[in-house]
Amino acid sequence: MKKFTIAMLLTAVAVFGQARPAFEVATVRPSAPPDEARFEAAVAASGKSPLGVNVGARRAEYRYMSLKSLIATAYGVKAYQISGPEWLGEQRFDVVAALPEGAAKADAVKMLQTLLEERFRLTTHRMTTERPVLALVAAGKGETRMKTSVSKPVAIDATSPMKPGETLVDKGDGPMILRVDAATGRQVVDMGLLGRMASRMNPARQSLEIEFRMVTMPGLAQLLTQLFTSLGSLTDGLVVVDQTGLAGNYDLSLQVSMEDAIGDGSEPPGPGALVEAVQTAGLRMVAGYATVEQLVVDDAERMPPDN
Repeated sequence: MKKFTIAMLLTAVAVFGQARPAFEVATVRPSAPPDEARFEAAVAASGKSPLGVNVGARRAEYRYMSLKSLIATAYGVKAYQISGPEWLGEQRFDVVAALPEGAAKADAVKMLQTLLEERFRLTTHRMTTERPVLALVAAGKGETRMKTSVSKPVAIDATSPMKPGETLVDKGDGPMILRVDAATGRQVVDMGLLGRMASRMNPARQSLEIEFRMVTMPGLAQLLTQLFTSLGSLTDGLVVVDQTGLAGNYDLSLQVSMEDAIGDGSEPPGPGALVEAVQTAGLRMVAGYATVEQLVVDDAERMPPDN
């Protein structure tokens, strides 16, 4: 009987010891309107964007983020994978939290989940659904005209000091470095092991020149989605997904006329010109449907009732 009682006590201790990961202390406040001068000063001083996700050894900050963006960060999904009311993307919040001593930076996502579920009374469930996509596929066996990369991509070290002109952005699913050359207008998006994309407008040729280096096919799909979205070519959450079946890292260059890339200003340009440019690399982009995991928001508070 004594042994049984001790065993029960040990089991109870183990169960109660399995507390959900949580921040030591955290505040949630509605964000103030962004101040451009303060933003530029912060980037110049640290090389890091003061907005978005910044997680250190003992401190986590989520600045000027909507509840939808916070959910995407906490649950490891893209914004288009979240189903819920429109207001999830409206109000912006600043979340500043302290990590418990001994916690790893990777633990912050689970802690953010706990915070959202406690402060915003967030409840969710996962499901799969069919959604419209642009599928990136190989044109045919042996027809790929991309070059195999000589160099290999390097993972981004978020702890290293940024170089002049660089900004570190944490997307929630990993860091990304943005570089801008003020002299040439060349912009670089470095996604680490997924590869990088550089783009610039060439006034002499009246064209948008885009270079992808050391990209994996999933990385190319993500970068194309980002490119199309920034040009206003994709709407209603349409995304590019990789269905090439190709492994490895590749280099490719694309060129699109400025008129096709940015339109005449009367309406956003369609994705057609960029889709045609991708075909020059021996790839095709096919409109269709794909099974995508969705995170469904069942309930949430617009504003945390307590803090």
